[in-house]
Amino acid sequence: MADYWGVKRIGQRMGVCESTIRAWHRSKGFLMYKRTRQYLKPSWYTNDQLVHAWELSRCLSDRLAEDARRAEVKKRVTT
Repeated sequence: MADYWGVKRIGQRMGVCESTIRAWHRSKGFLMYKRTRQYLKPSWYTNDQLVHAWELSRCLSDRLAEDARRAEVKKRVTT
């Protein structure tokens, strides 16, 4: 399991820029948190397990949204 320290490195891991990672954290619940290394100031941190958990939750969220959308379309068609 790899550790990722700092928004720049986390962005590299995810293949996006720093501002996108910050936006995902605010709007999509991307799993990262402030953590302190010995004698250093707090820095954003995540790891492969947290990234994987976030990706799984996004899959579920997207599926539920799609199911709700289909149910709404079906409801409009049948009424």
